[in-house]
Amino acid sequence: MILTASFPSADTPPAITLAHYRALITGVAHAGLDAALFVRSPGPATPMLDGAPLIAALASVPVGIGLGASVPLDHTEPFHLARAFAAIDRLTGGRSAVIVDLTAGVERAAQFGHVAPPDDPDARAVECLETTAKLWDSWEDDAILVDRPGGLFTNPDRIHRINHEGMYFTVRGPLNAPRPLQGWPVIIVPVASAESRSFAAQFADVALIAPTTRDAAQSACAAIREQVAGHGRRLQAIRILVDLVPILGATTAEAQRRADAIGQHGSALQFVGTPSQLRTMMREWDAVGACDGFNLLPHDPPVDFGLLATLPHTPDAAGMTLRDRLRLPRPVNRYAA
Repeated sequence: MILTASFPSADTPPAITLAHYRALITGVAHAGLDAALFVRSPGPATPMLDGAPLIAALASVPVGIGLGASVPLDHTEPFHLARAFAAIDRLTGGRSAVIVDLTAGVERAAQFGHVAPPDDPDARAVECLETTAKLWDSWEDDAILVDRPGGLFTNPDRIHRINHEGMYFTVRGPLNAPRPLQGWPVIIVPVASAESRSFAAQFADVALIAPTTRDAAQSACAAIREQVAGHGRRLQAIRILVDLVPILGATTAEAQRRADAIGQHGSALQFVGTPSQLRTMMREWDAVGACDGFNLLPHDPPVDFGLLATLPHTPDAAGMTLRDRLRLPRPVNRYAA
């Protein structure tokens, strides 16, 4: 059972500090989760931090969980994305994830100087990620030599131009940074439309879905897996997680009092109960194949993760990448002989 947690990369100004985010991911790790995901906040005027440098800054926190950052593909350049996450994946010891944002929209793109939207935003997003992946592959895994006597840092035969020419990008390559430790960072796609479901089926290692019932989750998973197979991918190559708002208490009555005070927290599936009851519910969904795990959307992270930490869980194994944790295959380098 895979468990992640999502947070907006924005908060009230007093909380936008490294200490705040370090405490946040420490709580995620102590609760036994696999990754902390920092997603874009709604609204162009919302103050927020760029998720990529945020997770790079969090790389030094002594936890083994994955760290994901939202990236808007409708105005991101492939070379910048590839270079940033090649570095982040190495800084985190292979624990990084790219959260694909397909919904930033025209107004937010204009903030970056992209006044005219692309003719086909979905096609641009597809080409952006395809080009980025080529750049990650432009360095083979054994490209670094560090041959001091021979005066060679790299083997030039293991570094390749990608010579990409497409509708939206023309990129010669190669990337000027070594391949990420994971081959590629884990690719996470929130599924909220037919377009994002198609994108997830083609590229995602992890798809995030937001059904409100177990039957709806089973149907959504089946639809995604059918499209995954249609792209010639193995079904084991993707993990599908259900968004879930946990409102927990040491007792059922305490959890219900919290729920009454909070009210409905967005439109996602909500669970009210004790940590052990939550675990039981998750195992029931897992037993019938409703999903591969859950992506928690906590209303009060210190409270909810503190309660989850009371449950027994397996300690992190040293040196695991995020792909290891999620039991995902490492991408094969397209340029390797």
